[in-house]
Amino acid sequence: QGQSLQKEVDMLRMTEQQWAEKEVKWTAERKQLKTHVRELQAAAKCEAGRREAAHCDLSSLKAEMQAWQTQERQWEERRRKWKVKKDNLHTLVSSLQSDVGRIVEERNALSREKRSLAEDNAGLQSRVDALQSEMSALQSASAKEAHGLQQRLRETEAALLEEATKASAAQIEVMELTLTG
Repeated sequence: QGQSLQKEVDMLRMTEQQWAEKEVKWTAERKQLKTHVRELQAAAKCEAGRREAAHCDLSSLKAEMQAWQTQERQWEERRRKWKVKKDNLHTLVSSLQSDVGRIVEERNALSREKRSLAEDNAGLQSRVDALQSEMSALQSASAKEAHGLQQRLRETEAALLEEATKASAAQIEVMELTLTG
């Protein structure tokens, strides 16, 4: 978009240069016409026989000069409009350049933020890895401890069962002695 705007600005500059060249040409032609008109007026005064023809030429030249003036006014109006358009384009280009600068700044800020987030993420990941490692160690220790507790529970149950069996046997013996008494 910036390139197309630059092309349009360049075209406006070329058109302005062409207008300036045409204005120089018109000024020269107008001077020539005025000189010619003066010459015709002088000739009309000096030569009575050519007065009518000179008057016709003069009218024709005046009409031509008026046409040139009309065209010059039209060109001036066009030039004014082109100047307004060029100024608007310059304003738009400046605004776009400002926007581009702001976008670049925002992009750089986002890149910095992205790098910072990546660093934070790496730090968090290392913490997660450490926690997972710690959790695995705790799970392993818990599993060993649970296994030890189960072993002790089985041993305790076996001892209690043995004591209960001995107690039952002793009761049975006492009862037998009582019965046979």
